[in-house]
Amino acid sequence: MDNFNQELTTMTSNSNPLQIIMALQQHVKDITRHAGKVYLTALNAMFMARRVSSKTMAYTRVTTELRKFSRQMDERMHILSGKCSAMTYKIADGSKTMKRKKKMRLALQMIKTSNSKLIANLRHYYKYDSDSIASLFDEMREVIRIELVRINDLTRIGQNLVVLSKVEAMQAEDYTDVLVDISARIESNLEEIDMIVKGMRQKIAA
Repeated sequence: MDNFNQELTTMTSNSNPLQIIMALQQHVKDITRHAGKVYLTALNAMFMARRVSSKTMAYTRVTTELRKFSRQMDERMHILSGKCSAMTYKIADGSKTMKRKKKMRLALQMIKTSNSKLIANLRHYYKYDSDSIASLFDEMREVIRIELVRINDLTRIGQNLVVLSKVEAMQAEDYTDVLVDISARIESNLEEIDMIVKGMRQKIAA
């Protein structure tokens, strides 16, 4: 977690939109990895609960819901990753266009000709707007902000399911401690997801 906070500080001090998006995409991969762990742990919990006691039917139903949660989180990450990739392309393309126009305007300043109208028209054509990149970045932040609100709501559902799984684990008698421990491992992954999402929301805050 210290590494994540350190990376977040570095991102905050860096105003390059492309680097920020690339860092956000890495966090998307991290969330996907934790969601995958939730799925596998919940799957193992279901098999164990079915094997150890007939009183764990409610617990197994909760683990089924946790697996559904994991799949939904994976789908949201796929959507967010796609939107980040699209914005990366748009910003990179805008940056290249701006640099190209800047070079052309500098070249036009060195041209000596009596046709001042032609030069004026060319300078207008190659006019570049540095604010366009900032506008694209603002657009990206709004898109990601909306997605992160949805992801945050989904994370809360997962956390509530973990609480419910702990309650149902109490019915397993001799195996209560084992099932509660499994639920705690799922909870740990959800806490990691929650921390990453909070960091991402902080980064894109206007």
